[in-house]
Amino acid sequence: MRLMTFVVAAVVVLASKAAADDLAGQVVGRRGQPIAGADVFIYTARPRVGLGILCPSCYPDCAKEATSAPDGKFLIKALDPSLLFEVLVVAEGYRPHFAKDVDPKAEPLTVQIEPVPEGLDSRNVLRGRVIDPRQSPIVGASVVPFGIKTATRHWYGRMPGVDPLAVTNDRGEFLIFSEEADVSLHLTVSAQQHATRIFDLLPTGEEFHELQLDEGAYVTGTLVKDGQPVAAVTVGLCQCDRSAGTFVGAYAIDTDEHGRFEISNIVPSCDVYLYTEMKDAARVGFLPVKCLTLGGHGSRHEVGELRFESAHRLAGRVRLTDGKPIPEGTQLLVSREYAWDSARITLKPDGSFALAGVPTEPLEISARVPGYRLATGRMPYQQTGSGTIALFVDGDRTDLEVFFEPEPAIESP
Repeated sequence: MRLMTFVVAAVVVLASKAAADDLAGQVVGRRGQPIAGADVFIYTARPRVGLGILCPSCYPDCAKEATSAPDGKFLIKALDPSLLFEVLVVAEGYRPHFAKDVDPKAEPLTVQIEPVPEGLDSRNVLRGRVIDPRQSPIVGASVVPFGIKTATRHWYGRMPGVDPLAVTNDRGEFLIFSEEADVSLHLTVSAQQHATRIFDLLPTGEEFHELQLDEGAYVTGTLVKDGQPVAAVTVGLCQCDRSAGTFVGAYAIDTDEHGRFEISNIVPSCDVYLYTEMKDAARVGFLPVKCLTLGGHGSRHEVGELRFESAHRLAGRVRLTDGKPIPEGTQLLVSREYAWDSARITLKPDGSFALAGVPTEPLEISARVPGYRLATGRMPYQQTGSGTIALFVDGDRTDLEVFFEPEPAIESP
């Protein structure tokens, strides 16, 4: 599967998971002819019920993709049944296309894509080629704009009128179209067997951009519990610096039958956090977050045997100060400060929740309740956002209470 980076994506653990759904569909042209070789991506997601507690591109399913067969059909397996999806389709010679509010439970999805218009003005187009250190083209690299500078503005995030993604062809070439002319784009470029790289403020126009990807750094080690290697545990790694223009997303891999892991082609020459995820902590405990300083391209870092510590249990209740019931589908997000890892929990009707496998470290707990805000006066915890509190967990905490109060009415002028 191609390494894919749309935006920064958290590694999320579901506290409880229903049977997964498969998304079937077909990609066709404007005359209904099947389009083979189109890349189909899960771009964003949102809950079927209730407000989303994660950013739309931060659900685990947003890393999933498929390629259309000769008959234009595709299948993306094992999607979260509690979510609806935004699907992005990209094919060489065609404009990227979004399908919104896609429900895998419905009939198979048909996506019609339009060809790239002929005679595009070069002022609206960024063209380039992705190459390796031998100057050979890299096929299937993902080129993702994440920021833009125009004559009057400079920002990061969603960019209306700009192609959200390009995939390099068999010559390593790509094209990104912008409705506004004479702009410069920040790009994240990623490909298998290479380190993801960020390119800043590449201009549209006549210039043809050569973008080189290189080998990254490697981190290897062994996970041990009670003197025995531990298999099938996810080891994660992320950069310490998560600022725009630096952070490329998290890496993750499972240990083998000998407890060994190797995370390859990491962004070189930076500081990173190494950790295990909460989804495994209830079973085996957790690895205390370890900070590493990586060397340059091709450097290797052996961390040796790493041992688990016992995890904790977090439980409590979200309450509304007016005594009303918690809306159906309300979710709680438990996020770690250093590790790129979180747990998403759907509250029970009485607002209660429980989560096993919590590490000893600072956490943030977030919720969104329509028409309510955190009741600051009744909160014995540090409030770090409109719906977020922070606390340090160093043992079982089963008495957590989070209060929300009605938002004040907005008076008409």
